[in-house]
Amino acid sequence: MSDPLFPLIPYPQSLELQPGSLQLPPVFGIFYHPIFLNEIRLFQDKFPVDLTPQIVYLKEEAHLFLHQQIEPDGPPGSHEINIDPQKILLQSADKAGLFAGLQTILQLVRFATHNFELNGNLPCLVIRDFPRFSWRGFMLDEARHFQGSKTVLELLDWMAYLKMNIFHWHLSDDQGFRIAINQYPALTDVGSKRSATQQGGFLSHKVSPTPHQGFYTQQEIRSIVAYAAERYITVVPEIDVPGHSSAILAAFPELGCTGGPYEVQPKWGIHKEILCIGNPATFPFLENVFSEIMDLFPGQFIHTGGDEVPKTRWKSCPKCLTLANELKFAHVEKLQTHLANHLNQFLIDNGRTMLGWNETLADNLAGEMIVQYWLGSKKTLLSHIRNGRKAVLSDFSSYYLDHTYAHTRLPKTYRFEPVFASLETEYHHQILGIEAPLWSEFIPSKQRLDWQTFPRLLAVAESAWLDPQKKNYAHFRQRLKEFSTQLDLEGIMYAHLPEAEPNIFQRLGGPISLLQESKRTRNKT
Repeated sequence: MSDPLFPLIPYPQSLELQPGSLQLPPVFGIFYHPIFLNEIRLFQDKFPVDLTPQIVYLKEEAHLFLHQQIEPDGPPGSHEINIDPQKILLQSADKAGLFAGLQTILQLVRFATHNFELNGNLPCLVIRDFPRFSWRGFMLDEARHFQGSKTVLELLDWMAYLKMNIFHWHLSDDQGFRIAINQYPALTDVGSKRSATQQGGFLSHKVSPTPHQGFYTQQEIRSIVAYAAERYITVVPEIDVPGHSSAILAAFPELGCTGGPYEVQPKWGIHKEILCIGNPATFPFLENVFSEIMDLFPGQFIHTGGDEVPKTRWKSCPKCLTLANELKFAHVEKLQTHLANHLNQFLIDNGRTMLGWNETLADNLAGEMIVQYWLGSKKTLLSHIRNGRKAVLSDFSSYYLDHTYAHTRLPKTYRFEPVFASLETEYHHQILGIEAPLWSEFIPSKQRLDWQTFPRLLAVAESAWLDPQKKNYAHFRQRLKEFSTQLDLEGIMYAHLPEAEPNIFQRLGGPISLLQESKRTRNKT
């Protein structure tokens, strides 16, 4: 038997093939400490159905041994897997590392059971592994199109399998408010429903009269957050303010500069109706909303948006102009920083850390706030990073999964290096990691979501985990061919390589395609 090409994604930092192999038995025994009960339960749930993982406590009967050995110098999430002809030994620095190692073992077992040449034999090997970044994220926008719990839970399963650990959940925008807030039921009674939806590209004026609605109850939110936590995924909720707030204003028109009337927007794009920062009721309202958000999401991070905020209304709003004057701001636009700093302090007082999109960057922005960079002045971002600000990188050109493959090919996503070449090594630790957003203007269905997300999410997962010096697209591509059988078995409607790697002629319209409602080149059944 020739040395196999292990279809592991993300690929380990180190894999050393050893002599011999381990024959997978019909009954797979596991020896573990009871503190790993949750990890073992999830491992069992995903184990191939033609093998039966049996939990045993006698070492001589086990085939998989789990140990947590604290390594003070090892990075969080690090682990080591040793496979010899008798057993698999998994050792980790922490429980997150043990969980990540189990995902690697699952991938190896699935490979061995479905590969004819291996015939159920696991090659003996040693894997030493750890993540490159602490922030390995995926963002789902459900404001534009509501997907529902089943889809979210499936995405969380794939994230865990790919060792991703941050689920950024965009839950409010102009086109919908998707989370129940008990103190303000109108946010979902009114804000979760729109009467129509734009059809065609971003520049289209066509609107379909078909209504769209949906939101998560607080019980559903708690259930999803707990499901993610079991899989070592932190859920980061986003309530986008002060822009992209039409759904909020439709429910509470008194929070706008004009008083309305407002509507939950059927059209995409940037809208001029934003929250009135000069209104004394706006800040208590937001504090109440974020108080309930913090109760539902126990993770460290809360995202407050801050992107694409047109200031037209503020410039003619007496309340906003008065507040700007009281604060001695030369320009009313600085009220955005005033809001960001207020929310940042409010979250700090409650033991949380605030994130915002890079449009919030300003000279007097609170230094504790983490910025999520997607597009704009890299010079400004680098200046903030050098002054101590932490950042998450979501490059618009390479990591936006809603883009067409004509614009963002799979190799482009994989090969992109997120850490700026001009950033000195001493500041690299200020970059927490990377995140791939999926905006859902043109994602009305699960099938479309699958096609946009896979296989590019796999490329992002490997970039977030693997040392950049060890990345190799040709190697990734070969592994992807074998790994894709798992996507097939799970019914994922992913883009096949001919679609994910369009040729130079197919890519000519790439930039224009960002303004269009892209069409799939193939229908899958």
